[in-house]
Amino acid sequence: SFPARYSVVKFRLESHLLRFRKVIIGISMIDGIACGYYNLNQLILESVGISVSAIGLFFSLSYIGNSFAYLAVSPLNRIFNRSRIIFLALITECLGFLWLSQVQNKGLFFVISLILCFVPEIIFTVADSIIQEWIVERNRATMLSVMSLIRSLCSGVIYGIFGILLEIVTIEQFLIFLAVGFGVSAVSVLIVLRKSR
Repeated sequence: SFPARYSVVKFRLESHLLRFRKVIIGISMIDGIACGYYNLNQLILESVGISVSAIGLFFSLSYIGNSFAYLAVSPLNRIFNRSRIIFLALITECLGFLWLSQVQNKGLFFVISLILCFVPEIIFTVADSIIQEWIVERNRATMLSVMSLIRSLCSGVIYGIFGILLEIVTIEQFLIFLAVGFGVSAVSVLIVLRKSR
């Protein structure tokens, strides 16, 4: 009957919109954590004794390296589906920050930090491709603007929280806190993947 068919269509649309909202909020939170860390990286690198010139080199290499994230997604897509790439990238961030919190060698700290700044670019490249597929073309520009606003708000709030947190805890504790944040994100993605099967 028509009412029954209408209810099914309405349920599917609402489920799709709910999942869409969860993805946008989730990615925005991950973006906020990654950008908050990136923006505070200079203070973190300086606190472990890395020189100003090396910090300048770090950001130069980071900008160059991050531009290759788009190229890295294509070969990864041949091995894993996009949701799994995001999950594995989040696990990499979680384990990477746990490792970084225990590293004493400056050179190793430098290299791991570079990798941890690169991996989120893969996450955002993949997530953006998924989100853009879900948006109807005529609404795409508006929705992407709204998403950009949400991401900026999340980044601003989380950056402020991180700044306060760094005054309260040690660098090691802060890095462990970041590992927990990415770990929780990875578990959330895993739950969504299982529910979508």
